[in-house]
Amino acid sequence: MLECGRLLIRDAESADSRAILDATTDRTLGSARRVRLRSWLPIWRILEVREADDAPLVFTVERIFSLARRFIVRDADGRSLGMLIGSMIVSPAGHLISFRDSESTMRDIDGRALARVSRTLAGTEIDFAVATDPFIRMLLLAAVLRS
Repeated sequence: MLECGRLLIRDAESADSRAILDATTDRTLGSARRVRLRSWLPIWRILEVREADDAPLVFTVERIFSLARRFIVRDADGRSLGMLIGSMIVSPAGHLISFRDSESTMRDIDGRALARVSRTLAGTEIDFAVATDPFIRMLLLAAVLRS
């Protein structure tokens, strides 16, 4: 899924699930769905992003309790990839990786476009402009799914 240069995130199929497709071919590459965790909080849910074929986990997005709306993105092994704080993506060490300058462009700290996001009739399209690192792409996709 992350090898694809342009992804289409279909509008919600259900309240908790969205399909992720290759924007060029319309081939289903994966899905994003909210799952309820066993927790003392009845509303505690995380977002799981899975590949299409046999549904291996790619990454998760989980809300962190704080005054600001913060989310932690973890890879399939549970390692932190970074945090989503408002329109910013921050590394586990706290360094700024990306920010959203408008509704359509996600930029790195040098101002280069990493991804462009647009709304279409079919859903939300993300074009990974220069982002080739799969971990950065995971964080960018997580930010788009969270918005």
